[in-house]
Amino acid sequence: MVESKTFANFIVEPLGSNIHSPTSFMVRKSFQDLETTTTYTSVDTMFSDIMLEATRPTTHGSSNMKGALVYLKNGTYVPTIGTIIISDTTDDDNVMCHIVGQTRDQTIIKCGFTTGMETQIIHPYCSLDVENLTINGDSKGTFIAGIYPEAAGTATKILRVNNCRFQNMTSFDIITPHNQYAVEISNCIFEKHQNDVSKDQVAFECTHHAHIHDNIFDHTVGSVVGSSLTSGSAFNADIHDNIILRADGNPNFGISMEPYDVNDNYENIFIHDNFIQGGRINIGKEGVWTRTFRNVYVTGNTLYKGGIYVEGPTTGYTDIIKDVAVENNQLFDSWEAGIHINKVGGFCAVRNNTIKNSNKSLATFTGQEPLIYLQSSIDVVCENNLLYMGVVSPDVADFSPQGIRYVDLVDPTIRNNRILNRTVANNSYESIGTHTGSVLISRSS
Repeated sequence: MVESKTFANFIVEPLGSNIHSPTSFMVRKSFQDLETTTTYTSVDTMFSDIMLEATRPTTHGSSNMKGALVYLKNGTYVPTIGTIIISDTTDDDNVMCHIVGQTRDQTIIKCGFTTGMETQIIHPYCSLDVENLTINGDSKGTFIAGIYPEAAGTATKILRVNNCRFQNMTSFDIITPHNQYAVEISNCIFEKHQNDVSKDQVAFECTHHAHIHDNIFDHTVGSVVGSSLTSGSAFNADIHDNIILRADGNPNFGISMEPYDVNDNYENIFIHDNFIQGGRINIGKEGVWTRTFRNVYVTGNTLYKGGIYVEGPTTGYTDIIKDVAVENNQLFDSWEAGIHINKVGGFCAVRNNTIKNSNKSLATFTGQEPLIYLQSSIDVVCENNLLYMGVVSPDVADFSPQGIRYVDLVDPTIRNNRILNRTVANNSYESIGTHTGSVLISRSS
């Protein structure tokens, strides 16, 4: 054990013949100048004591601890009477707790709460670093969340989650409320989500720095209405190299940036190199419009049976979403429009995207949703896109009604797009309404 003056160390080992049904837990503790060993039969008491001693070990002659390293050896830990509360409102804002499992799929924290209860499995009041754990909601209760930091004035400053597996949550797998400084979620698996219709797998809001990468979101069972990854507002977000799987036939949100939060605007958002099946990338569209969006880049993503939506509010949109790039994405068999730009208030570039088919097998939308849909926006540049329309015979085409439809644009530039497989019934371009300002339309196919 390493002695520490300001940081506590705990090694937890399940005891008994079956570590996944242990009889007790031995905890080796090292803090300040004291090292002890304690054995617990209750998981709840054990975690409560560890967190108390990690942040306020007044019984050991000091109250200046800044956190703890809690190392959990392989086994199953089942809190039965309450949440694992990490730190609390009486602690210093700079407290940091690290919880590290020995092996992700063998170090398991499993919900043991009574069915019907609403709670969070891990509820930090301080900064938290979690690694190598499986957190299992066990499909219990009406609101069982995996990690749910405290909000508002006692909010977690930093949340880092790496190489963890989240299973069977009936609410959010991870949600970070207001005033987070930094969130990093990486190399995790989110699966078997049994949420109610309003809950997402991962949600973060009012975050100054978000880095979410190399995760797998499997949202194909249970209630599939919520998003896989969503935000209420974010400043400096980098979301990349995630795999997001949604149920076929449900064009729900894979990644959704929504204007809910009252504190911060969106700025410097990078969504790139993700693979999404059956879900959309959504910028705006859903939410309560109190926020603005600036410098949003959606690039290099691959979507199958999904689409990319950038959409402002119904009214007063001219200063809401600006400086957006939707570039170098590949979309296949979108259920509605492949790319839909609507009520964007200033400069939106739709460039170098490849879209194959739209409205495939969705007859109710035939004649309504093109591959690219540009609507009621200012300063849109749509160029150098490669579009493949339907592949059925010309007389019975039942999807891809148009290559590009554009409606009521101001200062549009539409040029150098290549549109293939145009049918007799479904034309390459359709123009509706009035276009004003400096208009450059150069049709190519």
